[in-house]
Amino acid sequence: VDNVDDRIVETIVSTARSEQDTVFAWIDYTLPANVENIELWPGEGGGPSTGLNAEGNGLNNRMSGNSFDNRLSGLEGGDTLMGGIGVDTLEGGAGNDKLDGGAGGDAMFGGSGDDYYWLDNVADSINEAGNNGNDTVESWLSNYTLAATLENIVLLQENWQINYIAQNGYGNSLNNKLQGNSAINKLNGFSGNDWLNGMGGADTLNGGAGNDTLQGGRYDNDVFVFDSALNATGNVDQIVDFETGYDKIRLDNDIFNALNATTGLTSGQFIAGDNQKTAQDANDFIIYNSTSGAVYYDADGNGGASQPVQFIGMGVGLALTANDFVIIS
Repeated sequence: VDNVDDRIVETIVSTARSEQDTVFAWIDYTLPANVENIELWPGEGGGPSTGLNAEGNGLNNRMSGNSFDNRLSGLEGGDTLMGGIGVDTLEGGAGNDKLDGGAGGDAMFGGSGDDYYWLDNVADSINEAGNNGNDTVESWLSNYTLAATLENIVLLQENWQINYIAQNGYGNSLNNKLQGNSAINKLNGFSGNDWLNGMGGADTLNGGAGNDTLQGGRYDNDVFVFDSALNATGNVDQIVDFETGYDKIRLDNDIFNALNATTGLTSGQFIAGDNQKTAQDANDFIIYNSTSGAVYYDADGNGGASQPVQFIGMGVGLALTANDFVIIS
């Protein structure tokens, strides 16, 4: 389509139709009914060598920009919007949309529905109103923090990269899902009941406040961080794949203040056993119940008013020792 007077009429022959129709446009264009896809072309076809705009319809549209600054609006349907190398504006509208701005610093608006954003430029912006679905950001950036209305992160990296670049993902106050990759990742869920999966690599996972699920990956020398105020009902994290001798549990001295960051956790400050739930002497600060997998902190051992507070749930019957813990100041 290269003229505003051009008209396309697509008639549905069968309700079971599976064919996909595509418009190649050199002008601003709105898809007519029953047409699914549009590609904006640059000026070599006789059209303007400038940014063009495209608007979809109620179908599941696939919309592609060109080398200039485009505006793509999907409207209704589960749309896939792909900008080019310009500074593009992508608007998903209603439906479960996928938005990839391309190489420029793009502005992406998902609208309602469960949207996916492809993030590859630090100048990209994601604009998602609250309570509009469960949204996921697939990020190529070295560091990314979810905006307040986004739920999930997947960290991406090229399979051909031999020396993976460390990438980090940070959540917010929602119930986030944060997924790493084969690189060395830092994942922090902050508040909310989060799910963190480091995948491969020696990852550092911090659920933050909330009842979180932490999975580092097998035999990867992962670190699980605990640095938020303890709460036996509202802040107990589940470590699903802790490997003694490989992984570490990192305790913040500001929270676990009976411990010493210089000397670390000594064998005399740790006790483990079947159905072990309480300290046996005044120096038993960390308690592992090998029957249930619960790990407790008792600020004064058995000699004071403090009671053991569970802060971890993990595998049962582990050969857990004081050497599996690290204290940081």
